[in-house]
Amino acid sequence: MLGFLQQRELPVLDIEALVGRLLSEPTALDALPSPLPDELAEALVERLKAEADRHWYINANHSLVFANAIVGIGEARRDQHQTALGLMARGDALKYLGNLREAWDTLEEAGRMFQAAGDEVGWARTRIGRLVLCVDLDAVDEATRDAERARIIFHRHRANDKLLRLCINIGAVCNSIGDQQKALEIYTNALDIAQLLGDDGQIFLGIIYTNIGNAYACRGELKQALYYHEQARAWCEQRNALSGVALADVNIAHIAMAQGDYRRALQLLHRSYELYSSEQLHLDATHALADMAACYVLLNRYTAAQEIASEVAQAYECHAATHQRARVLINLATAEAELERFHEATAALEAAETAFTTLKAEAWLAAVQVLRSQIAFRQGEYRLAYEQAVSAAGGFARDNQTLNRAGALLLQGQALLAQGCAEQALHLGMDVFALARSCNIPALRYRTHLLLGQITTTLGQRQRAARHYAAAVATVNRVQRGLTLTLRPGFMQDKTEAFHLLIRHHLENKHIPASFNLLEQTKSQALLEYLANRHQFRWAVTDTYSESLLRELNQLRAEYHWFFQQLNEAGTEHGLLGSGINQEQARRELAERERRLRSLTEQLYLNGSSAGTQAITAPTLHQVQAWLEQGTLLLEFYSDGQRIWCFVVCNGNATVEMLPLTVAECQQLLNQLQSNIAFALKAGVSAPTVRGLTTIAQRLLQRLYAGLMAPLTK
Repeated sequence: MLGFLQQRELPVLDIEALVGRLLSEPTALDALPSPLPDELAEALVERLKAEADRHWYINANHSLVFANAIVGIGEARRDQHQTALGLMARGDALKYLGNLREAWDTLEEAGRMFQAAGDEVGWARTRIGRLVLCVDLDAVDEATRDAERARIIFHRHRANDKLLRLCINIGAVCNSIGDQQKALEIYTNALDIAQLLGDDGQIFLGIIYTNIGNAYACRGELKQALYYHEQARAWCEQRNALSGVALADVNIAHIAMAQGDYRRALQLLHRSYELYSSEQLHLDATHALADMAACYVLLNRYTAAQEIASEVAQAYECHAATHQRARVLINLATAEAELERFHEATAALEAAETAFTTLKAEAWLAAVQVLRSQIAFRQGEYRLAYEQAVSAAGGFARDNQTLNRAGALLLQGQALLAQGCAEQALHLGMDVFALARSCNIPALRYRTHLLLGQITTTLGQRQRAARHYAAAVATVNRVQRGLTLTLRPGFMQDKTEAFHLLIRHHLENKHIPASFNLLEQTKSQALLEYLANRHQFRWAVTDTYSESLLRELNQLRAEYHWFFQQLNEAGTEHGLLGSGINQEQARRELAERERRLRSLTEQLYLNGSSAGTQAITAPTLHQVQAWLEQGTLLLEFYSDGQRIWCFVVCNGNATVEMLPLTVAECQQLLNQLQSNIAFALKAGVSAPTVRGLTTIAQRLLQRLYAGLMAPLTK
């Protein structure tokens, strides 16, 4: 209980009780005598600073409360040192809350005040926090110069705990600009210092583990990265540091994305976003959204990725987070390019390149070149695509970024093959294959097998090509089994080329059983696995998190229905609806709820049953034939996007026919038939035009029959 006892005219203060009250009652300090006596002020300020630091990973808003309390005490006492200490704590809290420019200026003010008080160690401490901000605020050179001065000061005063903080943040800067080798060297030194500090060094392990994990992830050494991120998560969980747990989950999600486990990645990102949002950690919530955009790019959900990336880029601009904004612009440009909006993609890339050039972030500049190479390739500029991929690969090699280098080498191989240089492309493809096997990244393995299949096909090595296509198909099948029903269609959108090439190989070589089995496996596998693993697609409502999602979903459905009704009722004057809101407002409310409903539905699917997938195999040609009765014929159609084939299967025989009707011709006839039916329905049965429409429909059906069925009757 907080109270004062008169003893020799000095107040006795229950400091712990006061600190506890501050979070619920920020004005609790007003009850204290002002100014506080030296001894009491020193003890209280020390305790408040410790709490401000402790709450960085719990809730930075709480850190800000404690920091403001320190500033108030210092100003009341006209104590420059205590005021500077409070300003430094305030700057650190503002940094975690996303107010980057204000944090930078506040730390600078604290540094000047420490210097005025003759405290060079205090000034050096303010340089630690500014390192975290310098990348986003384009101030790397200034911050690193100051950091070197601070390092000398800490060495001179044997302030190892502060030297450790400085090392951690210097390493973070190296990580951000792509110099992972130097970052790992610095973090190794930081771990040594932490061991020397004993128990006092333990409080730094969480952030050290996190940064080491990030460095290894950038290098493509995912096993090592996952180990350190899990160590960081365990450290934060043990200390109930919820925002630290969320950060670890975001980092683990990055690795899950690289390994093709998109369901787990999105599950972790959604949970982290919800936690950050509930704690009003807006910048951290924006980081989670940025990672969702990256995941949606990998799942080929480009429209969703474009929408989120645009929103995130604007949020980063408001936070003055230059580096983070440039990074999300890479994903925005990727989505725009895949949507064939090349002008918008180029504009996003130019903005990102400008920021990375200012920051001297060589690895990120290489990432920009990779995307430029992809765009050039899609536009048929193969030589330019090759040159940019070569430059990017060199940049990644200098920074030991194995995974990114493999992607750039793959682009080189694709560009060489497109220019007719198959032998050169093969050598590059084998180099990428070795890297893909060592990294074990499904997306890279698929693309590498596909490229090697295309190269060996060009070189006439058809059996070797078939093995690569089969490996590519198997890789995709393994990944898609782990996706929810909502994620599979987008993911498979650009993963069918190897399948079509393998079927073509079997058809050209008259391997009817092999081609039929592959077709059945691909067409039936998703349905069969759905039937066998229905538990994975149920919404789990047994845990508190899912229950809260379902409650919000039901509430939003009711609100959506209400706004929908209002919008469809007859409006009154000035565009007002019966409820008094206007149509434009109702449409905005509907759109916002539609977006949130999609998000909640996806989270409920992601949070479904985690039980293992039950393997199931589609029936083979021989099994199908054994089940067919005498006199029964099975027809199965297949299209590769250009031509149409039909498998004709009976109990004792199987053939395959290429039909005369192309896919384009078939689609045109179907469109005409659908239009014809729509006109007839609109006209009504008694309209004079019905007879003519009937004649046209009959002709269209005759042409479809001639192209799809008649060749099979011979």
